Amino acid sequence: MSSAAPTSAWATAAWRTVDGASVGAWRALFGALMAVAQVRFVAEGWVDSLLLAPTFRFAPWPFTAVAVPPAGWLYALHGLLALCGLLLALGVRARPAALCLAIGVAYTDAIDVTNYLNHHWLVVLLCLLAAATPCDAAFSIDGWRARRRGLGGSTAVPAYTLWLLRGQVATVYLFASVAKMGPDWLLHGWPLNSWLLARSDWPVLGPLFTLPEVAIALSWAAMLYDLTIPAWLLWRPSRRYALVAVLVFHAMTALLFRIGIFPALMTLNATLLLDPAWPRRLLRRVSTATVPPAAESTAPSRRRIGLGPSFAVIWMSAQLLLPMRAALYPGDVLWAEEGMRYSWRVMVREKHGAVSFRVRTASGAEAIEEPRRYVNGYQEREMASQPDLILKLAHHIADRYRARGYGEVAVYADAVVSLNGRPPQPLIDPTVDLARQEDGLAPKPWITVAPTSAPPRLGRPLLQLAGGGR
Repeated sequence: MSSAAPTSAWATAAWRTVDGASVGAWRALFGALMAVAQVRFVAEGWVDSLLLAPTFRFAPWPFTAVAVPPAGWLYALHGLLALCGLLLALGVRARPAALCLAIGVAYTDAIDVTNYLNHHWLVVLLCLLAAATPCDAAFSIDGWRARRRGLGGSTAVPAYTLWLLRGQVATVYLFASVAKMGPDWLLHGWPLNSWLLARSDWPVLGPLFTLPEVAIALSWAAMLYDLTIPAWLLWRPSRRYALVAVLVFHAMTALLFRIGIFPALMTLNATLLLDPAWPRRLLRRVSTATVPPAAESTAPSRRRIGLGPSFAVIWMSAQLLLPMRAALYPGDVLWAEEGMRYSWRVMVREKHGAVSFRVRTASGAEAIEEPRRYVNGYQEREMASQPDLILKLAHHIADRYRARGYGEVAVYADAVVSLNGRPPQPLIDPTVDLARQEDGLAPKPWITVAPTSAPPRLGRPLLQLAGGGR
């Protein structure tokens, strides 16, 4: 029997329409959040401090530099991105607006890799999905206008649209949970215990945050939450309780940690895992107006039947493979950082580093170069524990010496890093001339072996809190 029939049946099922209300509500709220995020970026002064002020910027591989427009143009770009977020929220040319948002956010992050955050990458991916799918079927001005003029326009969406967005959200949770399945997180409560100790002055909860046992218990809870919450939200009997867990979890992370829009973004994304018609049911409860049911869409052509599901398979395959690339590198990814970005290892390590560079000229003379001469304090903190960024600055220092007439020089890095509270140890082989090393996808043998000792135990025993200790 030919395999064409089952494949065709699968593709047809993927085009089966479902209520687009949840996707439409998500799009509207996501667009509003993006608009607020762009306004906040400008209001906080980050355009100046993060994008304009640095004299040297760490471009992502394989680029050596990313062009930065004048200040006026950069402010105009963020104004345009805020407008795109508003258009996405309203459903006015939503898909082109989402594409512009994806390009703009990716570009501003590429200006300097030290500004990279996991949720920035997630925003880019979600914007691309919004641009590639009919996310504007429901709760959009364009859709309302089309239906009012009798030009068609369905508020239903193909099933693959909803499941593709759900799959993207579930992938973040999956790899975030896998990243937490390590001894530092589960057995020693690191780095959560150090962050909780910084909140020990909180009323009521503060004394509990000083207990190592509490950090370990919360570490396990966070891992299990990430691992199982998509299933609990999808399963109707547990959905109500899972939604409460989402609200509590992200409210606590927002209060405990300064991680920008991430808690709000993930709370919003969780709504995609609810029943597709949940916004209509909510509107019926709070509004006296009649809320129409989802309008059915017409059957797609045979050519279109294969396009959407094929795109979904390719997209999800890439989303699963990209985070797993870290397994191809030797050593600990938290130490070497090879394969770290774009892999959803969210808040699983705390690193503190210090680095200086030794420059040796052809005559044998040596000079010490401190990073602060080339980068600002924020860039230095991010760079000091990431080997590829140390390499980029070493190349820049070598280029500066060549420009001053010294010819070919050797650049060595004296970099020491503390991973999750361990004593600092060398991150880079100090005998390797970084000016002659190239960045790329290949493993970097000049990165040292990660520490094998256990991280320190922080806090006080449970008996002391109860008054039983001395």
